[in-house]
Amino acid sequence: GRDHRFLDALIDDLESRHAIDSRRIYATGASAGAFMIQAYARHSGRLAAIAPVMGTLSGNLASDDAIPPPLAVLLIHGINDPVIPYAGGAAGGPHASVFLSAEDTAAYWAAAAGCGIEPEVTTTSVGDSDTVFVRRFAYACPEGAEVMLLAVGGCGHSWPGHQSRFPRFIVGPSVAEPDATALIWDFFARIRMPSSPGMD
Repeated sequence: GRDHRFLDALIDDLESRHAIDSRRIYATGASAGAFMIQAYARHSGRLAAIAPVMGTLSGNLASDDAIPPPLAVLLIHGINDPVIPYAGGAAGGPHASVFLSAEDTAAYWAAAAGCGIEPEVTTTSVGDSDTVFVRRFAYACPEGAEVMLLAVGGCGHSWPGHQSRFPRFIVGPSVAEPDATALIWDFFARIRMPSSPGMD
């Protein structure tokens, strides 16, 4: 669609003006931006990694038979998200779409990358809070692939580490930690697309 053509053109433009390593192109986005980068990543083959925040796959997109190229994926989703529910289903607000759960979205990307079916799950409390925690779902993946979901307890439809500008009664609670921006940068910094024959 138009979004895909726009993103292709954007990458082409950046590559024409800057010395970009084509094996290290990443995308992140929140909410609708998270939907867009996942839809783009399913077909483009140009991204080494994506980090969707508070946005899962729509049911009709996930049921499409297209096999996405393997890529590294870090999903971050608030467990208390009232807009795009962590457990999946119909979105809150004006959206008519039905979404996969955050865990099923991670499983989709893990399967695409050839990772194991059962993730290793660890839970860490954040600071001295009783309600804020991070539950990490890490998949065992082939070399060069990485798929992980960070489910943030106590966080609503907001970017962890950032105070939402939208009213709490619409988007739910914000959390000061973890810092999603820093986590995403750390993730991207260690990922590069595998070399194709003749690249190096």
